[in-house]
Amino acid sequence: MGNGLQTAIDLAWASGKFIDISKFSANAKGWQDAVQYAYCNGGILLHKYRVDLQEKDNFVLKEPLNAEHFVRNVLMHHDIQEYIERLKIEKSDPSFENAQQISGDLLSQYLIRILVDGGAYRSIVKKKATLIVSKFLQEEYQNRFKDLIIFTYKYLDADWFFDVAWDYSLLIFDTQKSEIMFIDLTDTD
Repeated sequence: MGNGLQTAIDLAWASGKFIDISKFSANAKGWQDAVQYAYCNGGILLHKYRVDLQEKDNFVLKEPLNAEHFVRNVLMHHDIQEYIERLKIEKSDPSFENAQQISGDLLSQYLIRILVDGGAYRSIVKKKATLIVSKFLQEEYQNRFKDLIIFTYKYLDADWFFDVAWDYSLLIFDTQKSEIMFIDLTDTD
């Protein structure tokens, strides 16, 4: 992607608005409770925002996404400051590494694996984990996996995490609804 196009994308994201819509479905709450059970010494953070871009900037939704740039543009946005503060990040430019884009078709398997592998002391059996994740994804996304762009990454400066193998961060971008959901998990032994 050329530098001019990347600059235009960066400016479009910076001028957009992120509106907090962190009200979740009953099945999202069920998934959150299951994670809280499995990650008994840590926890889960869920945040959701609607992204409002200026009409002239909607082109960014159709551009090929570079994981590193996409995650950086979102995490640096001033409208998500409450989320950043809950992660106990004290600077305006959060540090992260290993930003990778995964297919929407893999989201279900990824979330099931998180529950089945569990935290330091507890886990959820696969059959139950599959049911919990299926209900969550059906209610939140109506199983529209082709409309989802998912990024995984690791924060380097978030004091909320315990910096262990049970740390997960996901950013799920619903291109149809222009919504972003953050999912963060941690546990310790």
